[in-house]
Amino acid sequence: MQSFVAETPVSPSLVGEPSVSLLAARDDPDVVLREQTAAALVSQRLPIIVLEHSAEGTQAGGPRDLQPDRAVLLLVRSASHDSADAIDLAMKTGGHTWAARALVRSLAIPRILAGADDAVLRHIAEIKEFGESEPLLLAAAALAHSWLDIAESALARAASELDQASQPETTELVSLALLNVALASQRAEPVAGLAQVRRLNDLMIKLSLSERVRTPELLPLIDYYFAGFELLRGNVDRARWALERGAGHFGASRNGEANQSEQLARAACAGQLAWIDAFCGDQRRAMRYATSVLTDRQADSGETGVRFAHLATAWTHMERGEVEQARQRLDHALHTSAEHREPLLAAAQALAQAKLAVITDEPETALRLLHSPSKIDFDLPMGWFADRLVIARAEAWLAAGEPEKAIAALSPEPDLASAEASLILGAAWLRLGNLPAAGTMLARVPSDVATTSLTTQLRRSLLVAELAVAAGNRERAELVVDRALRAATTEQLRMTVALAGGWLRSLVARDSGLSARHSAFLESVPEPAGTAADHCKVSALAYDALFVVPLTMRETDVLKRLADYCSNEEIAADLVLSLNTVKTHMRSLFQKLSVSRRADAVRRGRELGLC
Repeated sequence: MQSFVAETPVSPSLVGEPSVSLLAARDDPDVVLREQTAAALVSQRLPIIVLEHSAEGTQAGGPRDLQPDRAVLLLVRSASHDSADAIDLAMKTGGHTWAARALVRSLAIPRILAGADDAVLRHIAEIKEFGESEPLLLAAAALAHSWLDIAESALARAASELDQASQPETTELVSLALLNVALASQRAEPVAGLAQVRRLNDLMIKLSLSERVRTPELLPLIDYYFAGFELLRGNVDRARWALERGAGHFGASRNGEANQSEQLARAACAGQLAWIDAFCGDQRRAMRYATSVLTDRQADSGETGVRFAHLATAWTHMERGEVEQARQRLDHALHTSAEHREPLLAAAQALAQAKLAVITDEPETALRLLHSPSKIDFDLPMGWFADRLVIARAEAWLAAGEPEKAIAALSPEPDLASAEASLILGAAWLRLGNLPAAGTMLARVPSDVATTSLTTQLRRSLLVAELAVAAGNRERAELVVDRALRAATTEQLRMTVALAGGWLRSLVARDSGLSARHSAFLESVPEPAGTAADHCKVSALAYDALFVVPLTMRETDVLKRLADYCSNEEIAADLVLSLNTVKTHMRSLFQKLSVSRRADAVRRGRELGLC
């Protein structure tokens, strides 16, 4: 019996040549030699397709019941080649069954799930026998198109066949576990998914060194799925940690240090990490990851990492008050075509759409979007994302000037977004003038920066300061505002500051120290529109009223007559006062109202409800 090796040249100068030659070895090499040969070829970045073949066919048993003494056919192709050549050669050598088997044995499933092996998908679509002969391949193709019913049926068949095999291959067991992880991801089932990840990690130990080397996309792909499951459970820090590991030093692949499938897997990790960072307020790091993905990958592709990167960039633009740029990025993400759809990506898109509607004074649009899942065009996941969508709905009600409905939207409160729910409840009670209830809600928000996001901490600080203003504690308000604006300036969180209210600008303007440190940043903060603008104006006037020295009865009388366009002489005659006394009252009320002209005094008095 002979062993056949089909390989592309391994010389660096010849890698990329389209030719594939078939070389026959004189003797059947032992397992160690085959492993060494495979490792040497993989060191040249040449993926390997492994196929067992013999003249006896499958007489010894079922298609998976193969004996260890059968010859091994290694089909090796350059990383720059389309895998169609290798598949065609395998099919000519042993038919559809053996070609499909070769792909599974060579760990092609991770490449398919990463989105790097379109040739396999084409063969499954065009040649019915090709997919039907190997249920693991059929399941991978179905998941690539989000056909979950077909994937589930194929996985059940594959599991049954592997249970019946006397010695199932580790590569097949790894592929089955990975496909179950991918299915759980598309179903947004974190408990089942994490159980499969643990099984997959146990099986990874059994893979040989060469098998691990020639599947560099496997580990970042597992990290990507693991992070999604942890995010659904509300473990944001664990999700970020896994994505950081999966992204690695993303961008090194531009120098040819990673193959296509590894690039895609690491880009998916980097893109989702960028979105989480942007959502949590870490705008600078979010832009670093997003820019890296959009620079390294094709920006108009439907790749998961690219779409997450677009959403991260859109979110950053929104936080920075750059609405038009945010709208363009979001439109790009929404209209980028992709056959493979993910619940987490759909939920992230819905959150971005709702946020954009709120900051552009269209809260009703956000409410319609969040009320009707059909407008999102995908089944949204439960868990952390579901709670975030509840928070988004409450924020939309608050932006619409309906604090009572915002409170109702948070009953019962979401478990995985309790801090954000407390913030909105505190803001709603503050709008309604119930300061004790607002204080109770804000006290429930953790003040530890290690347990809450930067955006949450900033919103908490601004609400605490506003509550201090309402209670007349100006010193505490100034201290909290100073810390909050320092953090906001670092990450350029302009929109969060803009939605805080007009009291903030008034407070900063009245303190020379705050003004010197933060006036430049506040000048770059956009003015809210519509209902949000009305709230900002009211809050500014309420703040100013707290720090205006009360007018005396006679000063109030003088101010009211100024509003009726009376002259000094007419005021003196009407109030039975001397002209000098009227002028004295006018100088005093001008000083108290911080104005220098009669018209300004009248305007200020009307704003404060004094005339």
